[in-house]
Amino acid sequence: MDNTNFDKKNVLKQAAMYFREGQWDKALEEHGKILAQDRNDPDSLAAAGDIYTKKKAAQLAYEFYNKAIPFFLIQNRSEDAIQTYQKITRLDLEKLSADVRMNISIFKLYIEIDEILKDKRYEIAIAPLGKLLKLRPKDGMALALLKNLGDQIDQITPSIQRYQMLGDAFLKHGLFEKTWDMFKKIAEMDPQKLSNLSDLAQTFQQQGHDSEAKKAYLYLAEQALAQDDLKQAYEIAQKAISLKSLEAGYILGLIHFKRKQWNEAKDEFEKLLRIKVSHLGATIHLAKTYIALNQPAKAQEYFQKALKIDENNVLVQEAWVDFCLQGADKDLAIPHLTVLIDKAVANNQHGRTVKFSRMMVDLRPELTSARFKLIQALQALGDLQGAADALRALAFIYEQQGQLTEASQCVEKANELNPSYREAPKEAAKKSDIDSASLLARRTAYATPPPAPDPVSAPVPTPAPSIPEVPISSYPIPGSLFDEMPDEEEIPIAPTPPTPPPPVSQPQPQPSYQPPHLDTVAAQLETADLCLEQGLLKAAIEVYQQILEKNPGLTDVRKKLGEVNAAYLKKFIETKKM
Repeated sequence: MDNTNFDKKNVLKQAAMYFREGQWDKALEEHGKILAQDRNDPDSLAAAGDIYTKKKAAQLAYEFYNKAIPFFLIQNRSEDAIQTYQKITRLDLEKLSADVRMNISIFKLYIEIDEILKDKRYEIAIAPLGKLLKLRPKDGMALALLKNLGDQIDQITPSIQRYQMLGDAFLKHGLFEKTWDMFKKIAEMDPQKLSNLSDLAQTFQQQGHDSEAKKAYLYLAEQALAQDDLKQAYEIAQKAISLKSLEAGYILGLIHFKRKQWNEAKDEFEKLLRIKVSHLGATIHLAKTYIALNQPAKAQEYFQKALKIDENNVLVQEAWVDFCLQGADKDLAIPHLTVLIDKAVANNQHGRTVKFSRMMVDLRPELTSARFKLIQALQALGDLQGAADALRALAFIYEQQGQLTEASQCVEKANELNPSYREAPKEAAKKSDIDSASLLARRTAYATPPPAPDPVSAPVPTPAPSIPEVPISSYPIPGSLFDEMPDEEEIPIAPTPPTPPPPVSQPQPQPSYQPPHLDTVAAQLETADLCLEQGLLKAAIEVYQQILEKNPGLTDVRKKLGEVNAAYLKKFIETKKM
């Protein structure tokens, strides 16, 4: 058959039509086409069973039903499997082989357990399940029913009393894995009941169920280790080791590691890695142990092995970054540190974002993306002073890169977040070599427009150009700034704009007087003063130039621009001399 032209949907439609019309052979032929493409298709196998049931061929019907059931289970379709078993139990038993008839009671038991689970009588279902799995421990349908039971228990309202009843029932009927699950849930709800797990572990061991006993002892050892009860953790781990638990060796290694018994820890980790070569925890801790033993080459070797085992593991990456930052080649940490920052941001882990972003800033001060993530995380944590400090540091980076508008925005936003942190003008003067005695006074100089002249008695003023209003925001950091920006070349000292030429003496129309938009100028001067206070001379120059472009007649601003230019030149010359 040509697979490219095979239309399963149409074939099923034809098969269903033949089945309704009682044309069994033609229906069987259509399903045969599907089975030729996929011999394990459970729906067509079960449909073939239905057809043979109609044809009174019970044995053939059973064989097709029996082939379909495992594939229903593989596809987690236990309900379809149960329905197929129901069809088997309705076949004519006299036409079935002896071995099939012997299993009919088992098939009926599956159906009975499923009905009990549908009624949510969980404790009652445990007894027949335990009986069934004791006889047939690898029975696929029984294991599927046990999984269904576990899934339904996970949906019930947590209750220590209910878990205790279920745990006792599982233990009584030999379902030890589920017993352990119930008692573990109890311990998680009430840590005071960990002693119950210890008793349970001993019960498992006494009954010869070593696998479950090891699991219980390991869990108890991990809990003791998490509580820094190293003595108890050691004693319990030894019980697990007596049951040939490899993982207990890792627990012992961690106990020695916490006690700073480096050689003993090394021996335990190496012993485990000889058997479980890809044990990630042992590999990481062996690397850390070699750091403590002052063997950096061996530490690096095992860190590299850990990265090969799972390069995306956060614990591996964090340990590797710490190691790199302590060593000479810090740049090796950068790609992994980038991943750690991104993961912390994605998971809204603001504390970890701050930690890793600060590491990156120390390594790459010019990297603005890390600084933005640091600022956002500090704000999310409510550390406004820290965010303001980070913004001021970012302003210096921007000024060095020639991005003066961005620098002034950062200063403004920093003051908005934490205005009490602003430096006094006297201290700012020391940084910028500018006489700032009048800084605070100038901030309000343009806040109130001058009174309008008397239209009768006042002389007609020299006409001033009409200036369109340019709205200035309070300079929050725009979203576009959170994209890393390229470095720019050093911006030369800005020349003082020339004085505009005097007006032509010929008669001119006399417009009504229009003062400059002083609120806009005041906001810009505020930003310029903030830049001066932070020592950002180039950013202040940029703001003054913007003011004068729109307001060329503001002579005091022009004078201030000349002063800042002179201060910047002085600072530039001193820098070159150093």
